[in-house]
Amino acid sequence: VVGDVVLVDVVGDVVLVDVEVVLVDVDGDVVLDDVVGDVVLDNVDGGVVIVDVDGDVVLDDVVGDVVLDNVDEDVVIVDVDGDVVLDDVVGDVVLDNVDEDVVIVDVDGDVVLVDVVGDVGLVDFVGDVVLGDVVGDVVLDDVD
Repeated sequence: VVGDVVLVDVVGDVVLVDVEVVLVDVDGDVVLDDVVGDVVLDNVDGGVVIVDVDGDVVLDDVVGDVVLDNVDEDVVIVDVDGDVVLDDVVGDVVLDNVDEDVVIVDVDGDVVLVDVVGDVGLVDFVGDVVLGDVVGDVVLDDVD
């Protein structure tokens, strides 16, 4: 696909490769690989796996686990009912209202976590860390 893809009210799984993505109201899992451009997901009732993004990632209202790997810009995630695992993020990370555990590995920017109900693990990151309203254990390792 050359150009933008906008999907609204999707029922079922979505698998997209090599596209800039905006998805709203998805009832199923979302799997994205090798995205050049920003990724915006809103109201996803399923898990989210995103790998190799050359742009920002913005997620809002996800019911399921979120896994992001190799994001070259900022990550903003709001309202997740599931675990969040982030690995290799070049920009800043903002997480707000996560109802399960959070694991963040290798972040080159600032990390802001607010309202997390679960354990938090932060490993190998450069930048400031702001934690607010975390219910659970917090583990920090290899902080520059």
